Amino acid sequence: MDDITLVRQLRAEVTEPDSATLHRIRNNVVAGLRDGSSSRPARARLGVRLLAAFRHRRPAVRFGLVAAAVAAVVASTIVVDAVTTPGGRPVVGHAAAAAELRRAAAAAIRASDQPLQPGQFYYLRTVAVAGNSIGGGPCGGLFYLRKDVYETWVPKAWEEQWMQRRVDETERQFFRPSDEARANQCQLHPLSASTEVRKAPAGLFYPEGLQRPAKEPQDGTGAVVYDLSPEEVTRRLAAGNWQSPTPQFMAGLPRDPKQLLERIYRDSKGQWDSHDDEAFLFVRDVLRSGVVPADLRAALFSAAALIPGVRLVSDSVNLEGRHGVAVAMSDEGKTRVEMIFDPETGDVIGEREVLLTPNYIEGVSAGTAVAYTAVSRQVVGAMGATAKN
Repeated sequence: MDDITLVRQLRAEVTEPDSATLHRIRNNVVAGLRDGSSSRPARARLGVRLLAAFRHRRPAVRFGLVAAAVAAVVASTIVVDAVTTPGGRPVVGHAAAAAELRRAAAAAIRASDQPLQPGQFYYLRTVAVAGNSIGGGPCGGLFYLRKDVYETWVPKAWEEQWMQRRVDETERQFFRPSDEARANQCQLHPLSASTEVRKAPAGLFYPEGLQRPAKEPQDGTGAVVYDLSPEEVTRRLAAGNWQSPTPQFMAGLPRDPKQLLERIYRDSKGQWDSHDDEAFLFVRDVLRSGVVPADLRAALFSAAALIPGVRLVSDSVNLEGRHGVAVAMSDEGKTRVEMIFDPETGDVIGEREVLLTPNYIEGVSAGTAVAYTAVSRQVVGAMGATAKN
């Protein structure tokens, strides 16, 4: 099946390009993907966090994005914005981003989802590097990066027991050499990775409300275990949302891209200064869960193609060195959040946030990545098993 047929099937409301234009667009995108290696940040620098999505906005980080892919097929002409990233990589206009997102939708439909056999689990793994700042005391004002790892095992039947393993602060790195020297002087707490394991039906790892009991129930291995009644599971699953999607919530979302975007705008209204930025964030939120079925993933990418302000970053890289295409929006001109997907496999492989304004974080220059996630989803044969074993 060719690119134009895919776009027609996804009901893209664009003028069909002639063959010469299509050839030029494809060459431009491919050239962008292969170029710019010198402007990529070194892997050792890691990154920081998605400043809005981590901590301040989302009560729990349950990552594991799935979906997406490449190429460029849209209008008879494409206007490229006169904008580049601080590192020099081009940011292409909305039309090219819309083409990538529609192509991603087609990839999601083609790939579908690998079905689970009895006893198998989806293994979702996220490496997240987030910024951490010290508010007061001898170490007040310090800013550093912390690396956390989240692993989740999702069973075939949603209501059965899930498991989550979280390892906090496995690495630490400072942006500013002066901060590292100060950390030694003020005796910042030593790096000590802590591991927490939780088990619960339907991924309901935490009790309702903001307060946890002083002593949470544990099994013989030390894992926190919540054995919820079927009635409570049913009731809580009925309360799913964009940040914690459930089968009931996702089944109720329209698959028509325009209707879906209208629903996103309605649900996100009033939660952000920019309605379009918040809509893009809601798309990332639900995809981040790792549990979105293929037909809804396709609709989400097609809906995202309709959001004004979405742009294509020609090449990007996630935390663990996997390269992919990225679509992005700016946040009030200060940062840009990128959603990165692998053009070969059609998988979302991470997110990152890049500073656009010097000293938005004091002493950190524009063009610096201040957030990374690296995500994957695979099928494994047992709870606790990983892709390596």
